[in-house]
Amino acid sequence: MCSSSGRWSSRRSESLYRIEPRSYRHFSGTVAEQFVGQHLLYTNEPWAEPSLYYWNRPSKGSTAEVDYLIQYDGHILPIEVKAGATGRLKSLQMFVQERRAPLALRFNSDMPSIHHTHTAIAGKE
Repeated sequence: MCSSSGRWSSRRSESLYRIEPRSYRHFSGTVAEQFVGQHLLYTNEPWAEPSLYYWNRPSKGSTAEVDYLIQYDGHILPIEVKAGATGRLKSLQMFVQERRAPLALRFNSDMPSIHHTHTAIAGKE
């Protein structure tokens, strides 16, 4: 049974909450990151201990963070997850430039594609 507040209840003393479609946009980034993270967590061999890594670089006035890091072919690859088809990738670009990453991955709602780009951050080229 669902009340007008969106709260689900049962005969037991349990309750569940339904996410209304209009409020989903507030959680879509978190849901997208969680979805990708769950898949990354279990892409290793079955006997390997699952683990996830991220990168953050706190600095005065701003922070930079990359959602996930994975190891592939001897390189550390940064992964950024965006809920929509577009989004700023400043932190991802910063990681690529500072760590000289040969490849970076972005997961978003757009069709999969490969882009060859040049990364440049103002004042750090």
